[in-house]
Amino acid sequence: MIVLLMHAERKFQLVLYDIYGMIIETLIAINIHLSASQISNLAFIKPMMLAQVQAWFEQLGVFGLVYQPFSGVPYKVFTFQAAHEHFAIIEFIALAILVRLARYFLAYSVLKALYLVLHR
Repeated sequence: MIVLLMHAERKFQLVLYDIYGMIIETLIAINIHLSASQISNLAFIKPMMLAQVQAWFEQLGVFGLVYQPFSGVPYKVFTFQAAHEHFAIIEFIALAILVRLARYFLAYSVLKALYLVLHR
């Protein structure tokens, strides 16, 4: 959220850094191949999160990723589960970038509208 409050010239640079970090995180997580029990032992992860992500992936394939931004399920759960689904890595990363940018755009739009309303 702090990215949304920065000066315009820094926003794009920080979003780019975030995307680079997400790509690296995705590549690492997909190549680690943790089991479900190992994933559920990670910080802030609950077994029900794994089951929900698996259900989304079974229903929608890689497009189950669209639930991530507002689901409360950390991105790392999606990446670790994606390793078990054998998605094309390029497709997964491209969709992850689009989903993340859409979340930023939506949050930015809401905050900008609130700012205009609250600071008349």
